[in-house]
Amino acid sequence: MVVKVVVIGIVLVFAILVILTLLLMLFRKAAGGKSEESNEKQQETLRMAPEETPASMGQASDGEALSLICVLTAAVAAYRSETGENADPGRFRVVAFRKTPRRIR
Repeated sequence: MVVKVVVIGIVLVFAILVILTLLLMLFRKAAGGKSEESNEKQQETLRMAPEETPASMGQASDGEALSLICVLTAAVAAYRSETGENADPGRFRVVAFRKTPRRIR
């Protein structure tokens, strides 16, 4: 008896999933889904887009690095002045920064 109920439940779930899939496909066609022409144009655009080389992706110019150091120094100074923790700007100096790997939580 229990096995019969379980089998009927599983069959119903998969039948409903198939019906929903068919409905979604029908709605896509009714809404005028992407034609092959638009797909070809999109692929051509992707082929024409320049690829970034890995060597140039993570490097910043000297001007960018200097402005980033200035922004980081200002952020640290603002934080320390808000918390009252050694608010004197002469007590610290940002000379370099490096990117750390992101941690997945």
